Amino acid sequence: MTHVAVIEVSGDGAPGAGPCLMWRFGQLAWRTRYAPAAPERAQGVAMRLQDGAVVLAEREAICSTYADARDRAEAAAQQVTPWASAITAAVEADRLDRHADRVGREAGQSELWHAMHERWNDNGALEQAQTYLQAIQHVATDDESATHPTATALAPVVQARLRQTADVCRRQALAAAPDLTAHPAPGAAWSVPAPYTPPQYIGAADEDQEELPTLLTVQLLRAWALDKPAVNRDSLIRWAERSGVAKSDIHRLTGVARTTIDRILKP
Repeated sequence: MTHVAVIEVSGDGAPGAGPCLMWRFGQLAWRTRYAPAAPERAQGVAMRLQDGAVVLAEREAICSTYADARDRAEAAAQQVTPWASAITAAVEADRLDRHADRVGREAGQSELWHAMHERWNDNGALEQAQTYLQAIQHVATDDESATHPTATALAPVVQARLRQTADVCRRQALAAAPDLTAHPAPGAAWSVPAPYTPPQYIGAADEDQEELPTLLTVQLLRAWALDKPAVNRDSLIRWAERSGVAKSDIHRLTGVARTTIDRILKP
């Protein structure tokens, strides 16, 4: 089992290689829909689950003392330690999926601007089309870019590679998951920050955070659907249902018949 180091954020506290939980005690601030311009404030602990310098998930908790903050960080590290390797792989799979989706959006925009250029001979539209192509080339290999010079041709190739790599990460997450009957998913207080958007991407950035247990459950179900190992099916479906995933979503993600899911979940 991978150990999660607990490191206080300070002048000499820095993440090393591997999983770690970074924490700090101080003022927390958050906005509410009732007063978005005036954030609420309270003393508390802010925590980040990281793999080296890569932030995997974040959470905050209100507490009044330094000792309480330290104890909460230690308890959180114990909770996520059995899941550390699976979380790292699942978050990476989600990041790759989002990049693949963004490549598809960039290709659509490039095609649209090319059509505008061809219709009105607008050089500005051609420049926009090239900008979107360059955004795709940023995540393409040199060979892919050389072989597929247009966004329409390049995007499917890049997307296929990203999704194939995401599938590898999903399989790694499922293989690294602990005994599902003994270890519940990390609590919903953990959220996964939106993936970093390189400056070369000129489309809308992914800003939505996702609850860590939701992301983890979805990625494990998708991983099972790739190879359908019978040994993991029933325990995984029961665990997903306990984690709050609807039966309809389990069916959609795995392809398991609804009647079979009902039978597995029958008390």
